[in-house]
Amino acid sequence: MLKRIRFLLIGLVALAALASMASTATAGRVRISNSGPFTATSIGTLDLNSPIATLNCTVTLTGTTNPGPIAIGGTAGQVTGVAIAPNPCRGFRVVVLRTPWPIILRDLSLLPTGALFEIPNVQFSVSVCLYQGPIGFLIANGSGIIQILRNTLPGLPTSPCGNGSLSGRGFQFNPTSQVISSDLV
Repeated sequence: MLKRIRFLLIGLVALAALASMASTATAGRVRISNSGPFTATSIGTLDLNSPIATLNCTVTLTGTTNPGPIAIGGTAGQVTGVAIAPNPCRGFRVVVLRTPWPIILRDLSLLPTGALFEIPNVQFSVSVCLYQGPIGFLIANGSGIIQILRNTLPGLPTSPCGNGSLSGRGFQFNPTSQVISSDLV
């Protein structure tokens, strides 16, 4: 009986230690080297897919990144400008709305390879349609490559706009040598 109580106590201590480690990991922070102004240009074209048209445009983002420390859910920077070329794009004028867009740190589980970020409320109009919603992306450490994650952008009015999405090969980030490092390592 004493042996069982001892094993139970050891198990509880181990469980408490694991819980403490898990809460530390979720509270992790990162730093971004070479923070400050950035430019990110689409690799090839960025595609807006919607029921009214599929637009293939070159997009350049400008903004700034914060050096950190940045906690999960914290602001890692902001997109202050969006240039679209050509515009009109395939016959439709694209108007970007409500910048600056904050860049939010969402997940560190991919470190040291990279980290997941999100722009929570991308907004733009095409013809009579307003598209808005979150765009998630992965920044690959030290490569300068930004990969856009699958997304859905509800369009208003629902008819004829429907749901849209952004897709493409991603963006080339400059400076390319930015490295995201965690204080957990």
